[in-house]
Amino acid sequence: MALITSVENARTEVARLTDWRGFVAEHKQQLTVAAGVAGFVVGTMMVRRLRRRHG
Repeated sequence: MALITSVENARTEVARLTDWRGFVAEHKQQLTVAAGVAGFVVGTMMVRRLRRRHG
């Protein structure tokens, strides 16, 4: 009986850890801010690279 309980607990924990939709729903604001910052950084790097190439 203990083995069945352990397997079921492990299965539940794996399902919880791999639920990326739930993670996104819980952290929507943080992920939105992170995406904005990442876009700003990538855009800044692209502009600097273009300015360096074309003077």
